Parts: sequence; structure tokens; C-alpha cells
Amino acid sequence: PFKFFDKQVVITMTFDDYRTLKAIQIYNSKNEDSSFLNVNKIEFDAKIDGKEGVVYIKDLAFNWDRAMFESGFGVRAAYSADAIFEEMLVKEVRITIDNFNDVESGYSGYVEVPEIYLIGIPNA
Repeated sequence: PFKFFDKQVVITMTFDDYRTLKAIQIYNSKNEDSSFLNVNKIEFDAKIDGKEGVVYIKDLAFNWDRAMFESGFGVRAAYSADAIFEEMLVKEVRITIDNFNDVESGYSGYVEVPEIYLIGIPNA
């Protein structure tokens, strides 16, 4: 898992060549004190209709209502912030997440991102 103590982190994934992507899943920590609130930004270095540029998703929310136990304590495992989009050719993905888990407030001081899935279609 990605585990970071900084106030903000940018996770970068780079491909050797363009890949066709159509969705992303960013899994949250199963522990409430090391989870993220939302994903600030996801940037894709993309090629659309032969033109290169940056496509982004801003403020991708994590569905807390679905992820919390009925008691209100703890986060269920295997919940993610998800985005599905039109297929596009992507060479690099940058994910920006803030860390609000300060120790002074009783949290762990870090954020954990156990898994990230880039969902696409194999290039022929």
C-alpha cells in the first residue's frame, strides 16, 4: 500500500506507451484514522483525436455513506473512489490526495491507499 505522512501526495504512474483507459478505482484504507476524505485531482496525460493534452477529474468523492459500518464506527474494507469515463489513450496518471489525519486530532498522522486500479483495454 501507499502510505504517506505529508500533507499532500501526488502518486504518479507512467506507461512506456499510450494505453487505453476507461475507469479508475482508488481504494481507501479500512482504518478510519488513516483514510482519505476524497481525491483532490486525477490528471491524465492523454491523446484524444490525435491531440495530446491533460484531462483531469477534480474532487472525486469517496462514498462514506456506503463504506461506513451501520454503527458509524470503522470503514468497511474494499471500498474505493471510482470514476468511469470515455475511453482515452493515456501515457501518465497523477493522483493528488490531501492528508487531514493530524496526530493532534487523534488520528494516525498518515493516509493509506492500499490499491489503485487503472481499468482499460489491452492495446492491440
